[in-house]
Amino acid sequence: MRFVNIATLAIALAPSASFALIDPFHAPDIISNVWQAIGLPDLTAPFKTTLQLTEANLDGLAVRMEQIAAEGSGKWLSDDELKAYITPSAQAVSTVKNYLTSRGVDAKTITQTKFGDQLTFVSSIGSLQTLFNTKFENFQLDTNKAVVVPRAKNYTIPSPLTSLVKSVYPISSFGVPKQLVPIATFGALGKDESAVARAVFSERATYTQCNNSAVTPACLRDAYETSSYTPATSTDRAITIMSLIGQNFVQSDLTTFLKRFRSDASSVRVKVTDTAGGFTFPLFAAGVEVMLDIETSVSQTYPLLNDIVNYGNQFTMGDIFNLIPQYFLNQDVSKRPGVISISYGANEADFSAAEAQTMCASMQKLAATGTTIVVASGDKGVAGNGGACATAGDPFVPTYPGGCPYVLSVGATEQFPEQMVSLAQSKFTSGAGFSNQFPRPSYQDSAVSSYLSMIGTTNAGQFNRAGRSFPDLAAAGSNYIITTGGKYGLVGGTSAACPTVASIFALINDARKKVGKGRVGYVHPTLYQNPSAFYDITQGASTQCGPAGTSGFSATSGFDTPSGLGAPRFSKLRTVFGA
Repeated sequence: MRFVNIATLAIALAPSASFALIDPFHAPDIISNVWQAIGLPDLTAPFKTTLQLTEANLDGLAVRMEQIAAEGSGKWLSDDELKAYITPSAQAVSTVKNYLTSRGVDAKTITQTKFGDQLTFVSSIGSLQTLFNTKFENFQLDTNKAVVVPRAKNYTIPSPLTSLVKSVYPISSFGVPKQLVPIATFGALGKDESAVARAVFSERATYTQCNNSAVTPACLRDAYETSSYTPATSTDRAITIMSLIGQNFVQSDLTTFLKRFRSDASSVRVKVTDTAGGFTFPLFAAGVEVMLDIETSVSQTYPLLNDIVNYGNQFTMGDIFNLIPQYFLNQDVSKRPGVISISYGANEADFSAAEAQTMCASMQKLAATGTTIVVASGDKGVAGNGGACATAGDPFVPTYPGGCPYVLSVGATEQFPEQMVSLAQSKFTSGAGFSNQFPRPSYQDSAVSSYLSMIGTTNAGQFNRAGRSFPDLAAAGSNYIITTGGKYGLVGGTSAACPTVASIFALINDARKKVGKGRVGYVHPTLYQNPSAFYDITQGASTQCGPAGTSGFSATSGFDTPSGLGAPRFSKLRTVFGA
């Protein structure tokens, strides 16, 4: 998994977007030390600002999503139906626009999103300081002195707009501060591993048992019971791999991989969409993360349509996990993918409550139209992206955006039969914990309450017992063979498990289409009602806090925090979802 180093709830029936906020209009409590204040900005400089308007009825949307999930038909909301829940009234929008123009904002710069729930405008920094009762400073990125951004540590929404505007960004958002290094690094095959790989290559057609030293597509298809299923050829957008922060896709590496491991798919050419400053250069070296993700998904789902969205770059500012669903929401519903795989994350503490609320509401809106959003849980156990809980009794560090109840968070296992990944074998531990921003959704109540009763006072005071537990499930995430730079190597992380799980749900969508049903979309309530559709993971733990790095949560029979519901079984899930 790649960690985006960013400094930038519930009604009874369903997770709600009406989260309780504490100091909502402040920057995160801890701004990453890669940003240094260096003085005051030019007050005449232009600054683009977005207002997240108060939606018409997010609580009602949450209830409707529960109803659709329970019905099982897959008849998710059309864009017009979604508008009824999220588009503010014309009067509300007019009030906000009139207020802005009365304070000197040029009306020609004001734009609205497709659903009208966001307004973006351009004004001078000086005008913004007056408008939002704040003070900007220039912040410089210590790893790239050329990057200087004006930001404010807090702001106030004018009283005439307090019921109409939920948040303002990126005034107090500190965006992606550097190009990332993969948590799970690529390593060349050693002598013993090369022998294993050669054996796997030669036995590809009949290989039915997984080898812990070199996990192949054939292994994954056997392990999760998809090898006997034949998807239909379709032009529907089955699964989109998100490629963030400078990851470069190389078609020749994918082709080499498929020729070796999925020869019937070797002619696949993947469409890459570069947007928001993302760029792909065929002659540049391949990014480990994007190649891992796309090689995994294509080899699991062929001939379903896979594509890559290369979003942003190292200068992208703001919460990229909010920008991603907004990007898809601005597309026509018919062009949105059935499943999105996001193998990137950050620490939840890097985001203010207002930022987190806005992000999760965006994820909710996208899920309501039938897209399943799958995210990796992290590779540092309960320590977030590491290094923040080394003292006995330190609070655990939840990751982001996996705490949002509308994304499907995925942890990682090793070996077959599976257990949670370990530092000893896999060199990482699977991210897990309880959100400090998002309360436990109702679909988790029974499972999580039982687990909390079982662990009693263990780690008392180090995590939020009332928070949303993550991950929701787990899958193999260690020793994947991939191809990058024309060479085979091994890689691991929850970022390997993430596209594997995303692929399984893409196949379920395909099976449902064959019987006249829609996409599974918001799957969470159905999954938690059917724990028998998962392999129970009972061994291992998610740790890495405390002086010895051993504090954390242990796997056990039934639902547990490290593995969630367990590892998915395609045949069982196919039955559960009526396909």
